[in-house]
Amino acid sequence: MVNHLKKLQKADLLDPGEVASAVLFVAPSGNTMRMGTAAGVGGLVGVATGAALDKRREKREAEEDAAAGVAESGLADQVALTGNGYLAVTDRRWVLLSHGTVSGKPKEVVATFDHGDVAAVEITKAKLVGKARVRFRDGSAVTLDAPRGQKFDDLVAAAGALGTTVTVS
Repeated sequence: MVNHLKKLQKADLLDPGEVASAVLFVAPSGNTMRMGTAAGVGGLVGVATGAALDKRREKREAEEDAAAGVAESGLADQVALTGNGYLAVTDRRWVLLSHGTVSGKPKEVVATFDHGDVAAVEITKAKLVGKARVRFRDGSAVTLDAPRGQKFDDLVAAAGALGTTVTVS
């Protein structure tokens, strides 16, 4: 199993003295399935199938957000992750980092959030790709792909120690 925490610590992207206690490998919602579909089916058919899956997923997530009363804008707008990345909880903040395509190393900090900004993280496990839904105190939320086989319990413990609820189902 890849040690994402070790990769983050080696990358030297955190503030001096900042310590990461848990890291999840994440991707924009639907990105993992889209890449798998495009590679599996191949060519223009794979791209078209991926686009159709994206539209259906976006519609479903919008309906779920509306039903749950999720704000349409807010802190979640700062999440500008375009490819794979890492969601880390440190002793100072939550950090979202981009991921090097070839090396797999964290490349740069994409967004940061104070501990008080994150109300909850809901992780839903699945056979291949689960979801990590980050809910912010302003009512906004963002959903990220969270592939299985990660140390979700580490995130639960680290975030819980800082007062953020993390649920795994």
